[in-house]
Amino acid sequence: ANINLGGYTSLKLSIYGDVGSGGKKVNVGLNNADGYTITIVEGVWTDYTIPLSSTAATTTLTDLIVKEFNGTGGFTIYVDNIGLY
Repeated sequence: ANINLGGYTSLKLSIYGDVGSGGKKVNVGLNNADGYTITIVEGVWTDYTIPLSSTAATTTLTDLIVKEFNGTGGFTIYVDNIGLY
C-alpha cells in the first residue's frame, strides 16, 4: 500500500495478550523499519497510540509490521482496530 500520511499524527491499534504474554514485547514498525516497542498486557485488550513522529514513516505508509521483540517467542497476541488518526 502507499497511504498518504498527510493530516495524520498517530497510528492506533489494540492488542490482546494471550496466556503467557504478559510483560513480553512486540515492535510495531512502519515502512520496513523497527519503530515503537510495546509491552504486552496479558488477558485484556489494550489500546496503544503511536506517534508517527516516532516511526520511520514520513509522508507515505508502505507497510506495517508487528513482530516479537524479546527473541524468545512462544506467546500469542491478537491485533485489532488498526487505524490512522
